[in-house]
Amino acid sequence: MSKTKRLFLFAAYVKDGVIDESLVYYVRALSKCGDVVVCMDSNCENWELKKIKKFAVHIIARRHGEYDFGSYKRAFAWAQKNLDFCNYDFVYLVNDSVYGPVSGVNIGSVLNKLEKGGDFIGMVSNQDIGVSRHIQSWFVGVGKRIATSKKFAQFINSIKKQNNKNDIVMKYEIGLSEFVMAAFHVDMHVLFEQDNHMCNTMYNKPYIPVKYGMPFIKKSAIQHMMSWNFLEKYIGNDILYNTIKLNGLHIKPRPIKCMWARLHGF
Repeated sequence: MSKTKRLFLFAAYVKDGVIDESLVYYVRALSKCGDVVVCMDSNCENWELKKIKKFAVHIIARRHGEYDFGSYKRAFAWAQKNLDFCNYDFVYLVNDSVYGPVSGVNIGSVLNKLEKGGDFIGMVSNQDIGVSRHIQSWFVGVGKRIATSKKFAQFINSIKKQNNKNDIVMKYEIGLSEFVMAAFHVDMHVLFEQDNHMCNTMYNKPYIPVKYGMPFIKKSAIQHMMSWNFLEKYIGNDILYNTIKLNGLHIKPRPIKCMWARLHGF
């Protein structure tokens, strides 16, 4: 598929204005699959931005306080003004809350497979008790007819700062799925499905989706991992593995769980 077929609107948060290797790794991987517009909810100096500049068609690096959806809104606005959405078969909203792509998983092949499923796709869906089924907003894509519509633009441009994370999830993450399915009469197609019996698998048992071809591991899942041997086995990429170790030095493995992991081959 041509590089101009996909547009990734990439939301990032860079602590202390320093871009680490995992972010470079991720943006580089996406750039091989399409065009990338990066928007950071962070102030970042030009010498740091140079690390990813050659992999992005545009970078916005200013603190705005509206979290990932605020970054999606700003990246979308820039792309609307400066790019022709009709050139893209799919537009993706992607954030940096994950490590990846993991070793041995071709992100391009994963996207090709997903895109055959329809106009509303993503990596992971949730359907917990009391919450409608939705695609997790760290990687969600829409087809051209949705991306170029006035309705979709109105939804994205209406994003405003919320008081807490729960409001963001309800109004924008869950709200996005509800809006797209109702407004465009589509169902969702995802790589990994979570229901009310396994809705925290991406966080508590990340090796399961990775076994089934998931290209990413949630950064927050690192806190639940039983040992660094787990990471080495399921990621297996030196640069990414070392970056995770460096960024996770504050995490201490629990000896009992580590023994369980060794007994079970993790």
